Amino acid sequence: MFYTCPDALPMFLNERYIFLQETAYYAYQRSSYVLSHTVVGFPSLIVLSFAFTVTTFFAVGLLGFPVVVSMLAYFLLFSG
Repeated sequence: MFYTCPDALPMFLNERYIFLQETAYYAYQRSSYVLSHTVVGFPSLIVLSFAFTVTTFFAVGLLGFPVVVSMLAYFLLFSG
């Protein structure tokens, strides 16, 4: 997740003025803004984590079913 943070900062800085203006007029709450950005950004994190997992998994050359399942779960959980 940390390698996608540099993409989010310029986007938030561009939207900051609009965000402050619309929250000042109670157009929407801060929690709905955070929730919507989380929902939109989460699928890309899953795709990036899966791509990293598959690339690393086959580059290392892990073989054997128990090792495959445990290492795939480890990389999938902790690569994002």
